[in-house]
Amino acid sequence: GRPAREARVGGYASGEPGDRWAPRGVLIAHLQEHRGPVRCLASASDGLYVVSGGDDGACKLWDCGRLERDVSFRSRLTYASQGGRVTALVSLDDDDRIVASASDNGSVHAWRVEYVERKGGGAASSSGEGEGGFGSRRSPPSVERYTGAAEVATVSRAAGAVTAMIRTGTKTLCYSTARGGIRGWDLRSPKEAFRVRWDPGLGVVTSLVAERGSDPRWFVAGTSGGCLALVDLRFAIRAAEWRLPRGNAGGGAPRPVDALATATDFRSLGFPGARGANDSRPVVWCASGEDEIAAWDVADGTCQRVLAVSRRFEKDGDFAKSGLRALGDCGRLSAVRPGSADDGSLLGFRAVELGDAPARAAGARCLLPLPSGALLSGGSDACVRVWCPGEPARSRV
Repeated sequence: GRPAREARVGGYASGEPGDRWAPRGVLIAHLQEHRGPVRCLASASDGLYVVSGGDDGACKLWDCGRLERDVSFRSRLTYASQGGRVTALVSLDDDDRIVASASDNGSVHAWRVEYVERKGGGAASSSGEGEGGFGSRRSPPSVERYTGAAEVATVSRAAGAVTAMIRTGTKTLCYSTARGGIRGWDLRSPKEAFRVRWDPGLGVVTSLVAERGSDPRWFVAGTSGGCLALVDLRFAIRAAEWRLPRGNAGGGAPRPVDALATATDFRSLGFPGARGANDSRPVVWCASGEDEIAAWDVADGTCQRVLAVSRRFEKDGDFAKSGLRALGDCGRLSAVRPGSADDGSLLGFRAVELGDAPARAAGARCLLPLPSGALLSGGSDACVRVWCPGEPARSRV
């Protein structure tokens, strides 16, 4: 195989398998137009822009090129026609530049980013149908100005707040709601593309993550009841269900799933016969409090790695000197029995869901896998960490 590339701190990530890029940890911009907490982010596949959404009900678009050149730190577009608080964002990454936003009022809106593009020597032309396939890596266009956000389609199923959303194709996505169930939506049709039947005893879906690639075959759902469910997208059925280990060394309450991310390099996790970034087995990183992130194979319930923060030794700077624990062969998940009603549930419903949400345990709130197999996490302690499972000495805070 190819020799391992040298680590590159700072600069730009190529996105190619084996790229050992790592961030420098230097603040390049402070964006502060939202009037409430920011809950979600989505970026165009070519890096043209990032969209943010929050409790003020606004989705704001930021031009990455202008941020990198220190030209402007203000948003270029605002979409605020949805109502409620924005809970999830997805960039569909197709040539139409469509972004989908979800709200706690139960709606999902798809809207097109419109702009005037400067080509070649400076002649401007309107954006529209382009060339290139889904997920193709290409240079972003040179934008002269952004002209608006045009609503493409909307859907609302009156099933409670939308809690999570993922892309499943250039014109398709799926989302979960607070009243249970996972629905698929094809922007070209007003009808549901599919619906996954949901057992309320598993808890409310808090996070979704799909297989890498343009045509995913599976996705994993994490819940407020500390469960992981593997869903076969081809048949819209739950293929496997597992319960995470309890908190406080097994004696505490179930730990809600705070974030999920698809593993990108299984060789760094010690899987025998792994094909690196080309492996398609359902292995996900799962953050569920207690300052731990675990890599679970959701097909058979085994754990290959646990990343943990030891706060007794943590200091700013070199994460290798701050108590990083990277443990292997860490046990198994517990299978969820069909129709079970344990752990404080009544007739299949979790009684704990009826009261106020308990205080969330300290830990990671968002995860971003890198092509090298490294993992970026943002935590409740306002720290961004770079985890390198196979090389703890390269990890950073």
